[in-house]
Amino acid sequence: MDSNFQDYIRLKDGNGYAVQGCSPEDSDADHKYPSCILMIRNFGLIRVSALPRPPSNIADGAKITAKSRLEQIVFYGSMKSNPLEFVGYDELRSAPAELEQAALQISDEILRSNSKFIPTTIPSLEQYMKMRASALHDLALYIQRFHVYFSPLARWKLLWGAEKMAAQRAIWKVQQGNEEHPTSNRTHLDFIISKMGDNHKTKIEPGSGETDIVRHWFIHDTWRMEYIIPWILNGLRKEDSNTSRAVDRQFAERVCEACDLSLAALETAFQFREDSAALYGVGEGFMDDDAAIVAQYSALPEFWTSTQINYSETEQLLDLELNICRRRPATTAATGSDSSTTRTSKVLDTIKENIPRQFRAFALLHKERTMWCAAQNDSEIQSSGKMLEKSHVENRKPQLFKLAAIGLLEDAITLAESFRDMDALVELMVDLHEQIKEQRPPRRSEDDSPVLDEGTKVWKRRIDNYFERFGDAWADAFFTRHITVGQPETLFIMQEYQGAVTKFLRSHPAYSKLSWINDIVGERDYKTACTTLQRLAIEQETDIWSKRVEISLAKLAKLAEFEKAGSAPASLHDAVRPFDQLMETCNIQELIYEHVLPTLHGAIDDGAALQLATEQFGNNVVRGKPALRALLQRCLAKLVTRSPMEPEELINLLTLMDPVRFLEGGEEEDSIGGHEFFFALTVLKMGNFHHQDQQAHEYRDGLERLIWRRCMIRDNWEAINRTEKKGDREVESKVHATALAETMRQLAEVLGEDVRLTRQSYTPSRILESNIFPSMSHAGMPPDQQISYLQELDAEADLLRTYVEKGKLDEWFSWIISETTGRFSTPVREGGNNPGGH
Repeated sequence: MDSNFQDYIRLKDGNGYAVQGCSPEDSDADHKYPSCILMIRNFGLIRVSALPRPPSNIADGAKITAKSRLEQIVFYGSMKSNPLEFVGYDELRSAPAELEQAALQISDEILRSNSKFIPTTIPSLEQYMKMRASALHDLALYIQRFHVYFSPLARWKLLWGAEKMAAQRAIWKVQQGNEEHPTSNRTHLDFIISKMGDNHKTKIEPGSGETDIVRHWFIHDTWRMEYIIPWILNGLRKEDSNTSRAVDRQFAERVCEACDLSLAALETAFQFREDSAALYGVGEGFMDDDAAIVAQYSALPEFWTSTQINYSETEQLLDLELNICRRRPATTAATGSDSSTTRTSKVLDTIKENIPRQFRAFALLHKERTMWCAAQNDSEIQSSGKMLEKSHVENRKPQLFKLAAIGLLEDAITLAESFRDMDALVELMVDLHEQIKEQRPPRRSEDDSPVLDEGTKVWKRRIDNYFERFGDAWADAFFTRHITVGQPETLFIMQEYQGAVTKFLRSHPAYSKLSWINDIVGERDYKTACTTLQRLAIEQETDIWSKRVEISLAKLAKLAEFEKAGSAPASLHDAVRPFDQLMETCNIQELIYEHVLPTLHGAIDDGAALQLATEQFGNNVVRGKPALRALLQRCLAKLVTRSPMEPEELINLLTLMDPVRFLEGGEEEDSIGGHEFFFALTVLKMGNFHHQDQQAHEYRDGLERLIWRRCMIRDNWEAINRTEKKGDREVESKVHATALAETMRQLAEVLGEDVRLTRQSYTPSRILESNIFPSMSHAGMPPDQQISYLQELDAEADLLRTYVEKGKLDEWFSWIISETTGRFSTPVREGGNNPGGH
C-alpha cells in the first residue's frame, strides 16, 4: 500500500505502555466505520477507526501533512491520560518554511475560531477562550522544546497572536464584572462593539440565530484585537468637550469602564509578552535592553499594541481620566442627593486609583512605538518617532502635575522616578516639601532650635538618595531649578552636595558667573576660579564694564593662588601681564567710545545711536565699499551698545572709521583722534587670539600687515610725491601730517620703539607681496557680502600698488623711518636725491 495511505501509532515512553492485544470491532448502528480495539498495558482500551474523508477535502484529505501532525500535537498532545505520542513523525521534519507556514495557519485558525478542532458552541466562554489559549501555548511549547527553526518574524507573529488571546481573556473578565454589577442598560464594551463597522469586526450572518454581539466578537475577532483599543474611547469625546462643568455620574461610569478595558488589554498584553519572550524565542529579558529591541524591531511590522492610532487614543484616554478627576470639586457641589454624591465619588475614586496604572501602560506603549520607529530604515518613520518622543516628554510633565493635583503626589513621584524625568521629579519634590511644611505644627515662640521635623528628615533622605541613584541627571535638574527660580545663592550653602555643585557648575559654561564664586567660597580653588573668570571675560561676557570687573577678579584670583601656594613666580609682572593686556584692550574700547560719544547725544535708542555714529564716521574711508561699510557698522553697533569687542573688530573699527577730530576745549582730551593706527597696533600687541601657536603667529602677522596697508593708503601719496614748485618745509609738513608718519612717531615717542628695528620689514612692497585675509571678518559676513569683501580687499592692495609705483611710497617709507629715528633731518633735496622729483 502506498505510504500516503498508511499511518502508525506511537505510545509515550516512560509509562510502560505496550499493546497487549487487538481485535476488530463489529459494526453496528453506533459504530458504522471500520474500527479495531487495542488493549494497552497500564492504560486500558483504545478504539482506532478509519473515518471517511470529508467531501470538501478530497484533494488534501488523503495526505498526511505537517499541519495535520502539528494539529495532533496542539489539540491532543496535552490531554490528560493520553498514551499516544504525536512527535517524531516524518512530516514534522519537513522544510522549515513548510512547518512555519503550518504553525502560522494553525494559530490564525485558532484566533478566528475556524479550526475544525475547536467547537464554537460551548456554554462557558471563559472555558472556550482558555481552550484556545492552551492550544496556542502548546504550539509554542512544541517549537521551543524540539528547537524547530522559525524565522524571527514568524515567532513574533505567533507571540502576537497569543498576546491577543490573553488580552481578550482579560477583557472578558472585565465584561463579566460589568454584567454582574451593571451601572446602565448596556456595558461600554457592548456599546462600542455595536458602533464598530463591519471592517473592524466579524458580521453576524442573518439567520444564524446569533444575537449576542459581544460573545460573537470574543469568539471570532481575537485576530484583530488591535481595533478595540482605539474604539474604547469612542463616544466619550463629545461628552467631555465642556471641561468646566460637573461630571455626570453615568459619564463617569462609562469612563471608568473604558479605563478598565484599556488596562485589561494593554497591561495583559505587555505582561504576557515579557513572561513569554523566552518561550517564543524572541529574547529573554528583551524589554530591558534597548539595543536588542532596536535590533529585533528593524525587520518587524507595526506592533498591534502600539499602532499610531492606538498611541494617540490611549494618550487621550489618559488625559480624559486626569481631567475628569480634576473636575471632582465641581462634581461634588453639583450632585444632588447624598447617595448620588457617594456613588459618583466612588466611581471617581476608582478612576483615580487606576490612573497610575494607565501611566505605566502608556509608557510601555510609548517606548515600544518610539523604539520601533527608530529601528526602521524609512527616514519619515524615524522622524515621526523623534517627534513623538519630543511631544511625549513635553506632555508628560503636565500630566504628572495633574496627577499630583488630584491627590496622588506620591504616585506622581514614583512615576517620575521610573520615567527618569528629573525636571518633573524636582518640581514634585518641591510640592511635597511644601505639603510637609503646611502639615508642620506651628513652632512655639520660645523654640528657636533649627531641629528638623521627621517629615523634613525623610524628605531630605530622599533627596540624598536621588543624588546617589540618578547622579548627574538629578543634580542638573535640582540645581537648575534653584537658579531659574532666582535662588542661585542656595547652591553655595549646600555643603553636603559640594562635589555635585562644583561638577554641575563647571560642566555648564552658561553658569560661569556662579562657578567662579563656588570655586572660591566652596572649593578654595583659586587657580580654577582664575581660569573660569578669564574664559568668562574673553568668551562669554556681553557687557564691557562687567568684562573689566571679571578681568580684575581673575588677576586677583591669580595673586591669591600664589599666596595660597606660599610662593610667587620669579617675575610676578610676567605672570599677571595677560590680565593687564586684556584690561588695556578694554580701556582702548572705552577710549573709542568716549571718542564717538559726542556724536551720540540726542539718540533715543541704540538704533538711532548707530545711525548717528555711521553718519559721522562712515563717510570717507568706506565710501563706495559696501562690504567694508557693513563691517564698520557691525563694529560700531557693538561699540555703542557697550558690548565687548574682539581684537580684530577693534582693529577694523580703528582702521576703517573716518579720522574725525572734535573741537578742542572739552572736559577731556580726545585720545583717539589722529591715533587710530597707533591704537590698532596696540590692540594687536595686547589682544587675545583664539588660535593655536602657529596659526596665531600667522593670524597676527596678517592683521599687522592689514593695519599698515590701511595706514599707508590713508593719504594720497601720488599727490604728496608731486613736489614741483614746493619748498622743503611744505613737503616735509605734508609728509609729517600723513597717517604713516604720525603712527611711526607715536610708536617711537609713546612706546619708545626703535622703528628702524621693529618696523623696517613692513615696507609697502613687502606688504604688497602678502596675502592678507582677516578670517574672522570674512566668516561673520553673509554669503552675498563675502565676494564683495574680497574684492574690496583687493582694491586696497591695488591702491597701495599704485602708491608704490607712482608715488614712490617705498622711498618715502624709508625716509619716514630714518626721520623718526633722527638719522636724517631733511626729507627733500634739490636735484634727484629726493623721493619726489616731479
